[in-house]
Amino acid sequence: MQKSSYNPTTPYSNHQNDEIDLLELFVVLKQRFSIIAAFTVSFTCLAILYVTTVEPTYEAEAILIPPKQSELYKIDNGINLIKITPNEVFDRFYQTLTSQNFQYQFSERFVDQSQSTELSSVAQQKAFNTFKQQLTVKKSQKKKTDQNYIHLSFQANDAKLAESTLSSYIDEARKRTTADLIALYSSERKSLINRLNKKIEEKTEATKNEVTGEIQRLSGAAQIARSLDLELPTSNTILTTELNSYSLPLYTFGYRALELRIELLQSRESLNIFTKDLAELEAELKSLTKIQLSNQFSVINYQMDPLIPLAPIKPKKALITILAALLGVMMGCLIAIIIHFISKRKEQDSLSVDHGVNMDKLVVSLSNSKKAKESVG
Repeated sequence: MQKSSYNPTTPYSNHQNDEIDLLELFVVLKQRFSIIAAFTVSFTCLAILYVTTVEPTYEAEAILIPPKQSELYKIDNGINLIKITPNEVFDRFYQTLTSQNFQYQFSERFVDQSQSTELSSVAQQKAFNTFKQQLTVKKSQKKKTDQNYIHLSFQANDAKLAESTLSSYIDEARKRTTADLIALYSSERKSLINRLNKKIEEKTEATKNEVTGEIQRLSGAAQIARSLDLELPTSNTILTTELNSYSLPLYTFGYRALELRIELLQSRESLNIFTKDLAELEAELKSLTKIQLSNQFSVINYQMDPLIPLAPIKPKKALITILAALLGVMMGCLIAIIIHFISKRKEQDSLSVDHGVNMDKLVVSLSNSKKAKESVG
């Protein structure tokens, strides 16, 4: 007898599978609408709860550009002790802004100074790390004008705090850069004064030696004139104040003029009359010592001043609520479809088992019937 090859675990029909058409999907989603609605409402409520309880974040911004050249003339009244361009000054300001040391010192204002040294050190490091995360400094260049600019932004949970902190930070960096430039100009002025003093000392020593030599030559010539009993000049040539500028023998000027010239040289307290170079050097030194360096100049210009932000940059309430609602719809649909597939699979398995049992009973019945006929025959 040929045995049946039926397997009760085999699906009832080969054409039945797990695929689902769009119409059936729509019906399923409609039947499970309560699940979708529950997920949508839950996610939306959670989103609303989040955006209403989380602290808002405000961002203050500023855009800075290099100063004008006329601003730099104010440092030394246009004398230009140092040839420095607005972009070079702007670069110095940017280096101050991004200096780790400067940022660390500025963040000290956010630390409670009444704490112990150990706690204060930890709090200081924490405040510094937080400040770095809140601050953004970016230097760029405009393509059309090739002008450098710096974009700064600072984030805080309070709008006024964001604006005041950013303004204070820019102002402190401006003061630091101004002080550095004044120190640079002062150092250059001091260096120039030292070099001039050295030149003046060398020139003074050389001029003194020339005057001493001139007096010795005049004294010798006066002795010769006295020995010749030559009191008055033998020509209309007169003695000048310049040293070593005689075309005639000195004794021809007569001993009276020569002795007067010796007395004049010995009585001169200043040597400027004998050399123009020395007088020019002393005039330049006097001009340098009179220079008063001014800090009434600006190292930056504002293209956009820091303003109190009107609205927070995050959380984005509308966006978060909409995304949460969409996510709720998607999750609800997914759960509804999964539940439908699980239910459908259980029904198919149940039908397969029932059909297998019926087939077994039929086979047994046919077998018994055949045996009965054989026994009768």
